[in-house]
Amino acid sequence: MKKNNVVVAGRRQLAIAGDYGVAIAGAHGAAVAGAGGTAHTGYNGKAVAGERGLATTGTDGVATVGAHGKATAGRYGMALADAFGHAIVGAHGYARADLGGRVQGGEFATLECEWYDRDAGRYRTTIGYVGEDGILPDVLYRCDDQGRLVVA
Repeated sequence: MKKNNVVVAGRRQLAIAGDYGVAIAGAHGAAVAGAGGTAHTGYNGKAVAGERGLATTGTDGVATVGAHGKATAGRYGMALADAFGHAIVGAHGYARADLGGRVQGGEFATLECEWYDRDAGRYRTTIGYVGEDGILPDVLYRCDDQGRLVVA
């Protein structure tokens, strides 16, 4: 049984932690944490956290997170969040959130948000671009029941 683990890896390494753990990897590394965990990585790394986790990465990184979590990526990064999660990126980044999630981006970021179209009986995706159609940088958005990006 793994609990309260902390794993740290050096350059170009992989760090993995069990339940309630924290995984930290250096530059060019990848960090993975279990349910309830936190994953953090350095420059150009990837971070993946389990349910209710927090995944953070540096410049040019990718962060993914489980349900109810938060993913943050540095400049030019990509953040993906499951249902009801938050995806936040810097300038020129890409943020995607599944159903009920929220997205935020810096200047020129692309925001993608999933919503359910009751009339058609299917899931749809809305894509917005910071700086266009009234979408502001560094503001948290969600999709309403008509698929419009609205301030969360």
